[in-house]
Amino acid sequence: MKTKPIARARTLALACVALLLGLSACTGTFEATEPLLLVVGLEDGGGAPQVALIEDRFSPVQSTSDRLVLLEDSRRPLPYPAVSADVIQRAGLRSELVLLTRELDVAAPQSELRFFDLDGIDPADPVGFDVSTQHPTVVLSGAPGALLDEAGGVGACPTAVQASRDGRYIAVLDNRRVCSGVGSDLVTLYLIDVNASPPAIVFSSGGQPLVAAAPFLDQAGGDEHLYYLVSGINTMLIYRMTLPSGSSSPYLGLSLPGTEASVLRADRDMLVALSATQLRSVKAVAGAPAGLATTVTGARALAVDATGTTEQLVVVGSSQTAVHASPADAKPTLLSFSGDAAVIDPLNRFAYVMRDQVLYIVDLLAVTAGNSGGLFAGTSLPELNLPQEDGASVAVMEWTRAVTPIAP
Repeated sequence: MKTKPIARARTLALACVALLLGLSACTGTFEATEPLLLVVGLEDGGGAPQVALIEDRFSPVQSTSDRLVLLEDSRRPLPYPAVSADVIQRAGLRSELVLLTRELDVAAPQSELRFFDLDGIDPADPVGFDVSTQHPTVVLSGAPGALLDEAGGVGACPTAVQASRDGRYIAVLDNRRVCSGVGSDLVTLYLIDVNASPPAIVFSSGGQPLVAAAPFLDQAGGDEHLYYLVSGINTMLIYRMTLPSGSSSPYLGLSLPGTEASVLRADRDMLVALSATQLRSVKAVAGAPAGLATTVTGARALAVDATGTTEQLVVVGSSQTAVHASPADAKPTLLSFSGDAAVIDPLNRFAYVMRDQVLYIVDLLAVTAGNSGGLFAGTSLPELNLPQEDGASVAVMEWTRAVTPIAP
């Protein structure tokens, strides 16, 4: 499948929004001519795990038939498939990628944290995309002396990762049920100081009854905070830890209805959790009531704008994709395709939704304008082979800006 790319004239601007909660910070700017690079986890033809770059050659003044191109020279080997990712300085320069890699379909898997440079990548010669020398590889599980195995017993199953603004502190969620199918009560959140020698755990959620939702680390301009969900009685309590204190407490008495969620994120001054059919959100103000908004069935991925430029959210479901104008939007725009991962580019206001061998582009400005057509386009990428776990695709995607060399 290859459809005609979206083409339109548009104003390109990256506006930094100061969030009321301080949940993210915008410290960098990009030129409108700098192409977007998607960073994706995938496999080569032989099933070996890799990470690679896909360039979006979007131009505001002309269309191109090969807008999305997987850069073959950007393929980098991984020890295990990527299962989660975050970006250092995610609302600014997006200088470094943090990858959580793990064996799949293994009860007691081997897993590692790996860092890759994202700064100054030239799509024509992506040698700058390589393992970072700023942070070490961290062995998490499945090997002698592995950090999480040592802390909680052999069998750790890391499933989600978040990074601090400078990359020193990395939050990792250990959800053993994903790997072994049992142990639903064994969900633990760790905060790791990767700059310590050797890397060390500075916080563990211990015996707290955690909801198995990917946590959120805000990378705020001042004190940074790690947010996560703790099970209550038919509710999910929001806890917060100020880095690197090593202690956490309920945050402003806030909670979200329900007992299950897959991910916790921030959208401007709102904390948002995604369940299988709902967006559950609450404003970061003491006593604020929680809100509910119905979204697509079988919701499996949530994308928000880390810079706060747009309040729109994208939710990917089992048969449809929804674009919500805000976390409270109960009547989202529904698009007739599904996927496994999504990201939002705040500069050009596109969303990208990925599934095995296919990448969709959603025109968020057209959605905002209420257009009835031309809202998305899908491109077939046969080389985009996603890893599989328990019969489902494992999709990891982030984005950064490329540097276009100045012509001589």
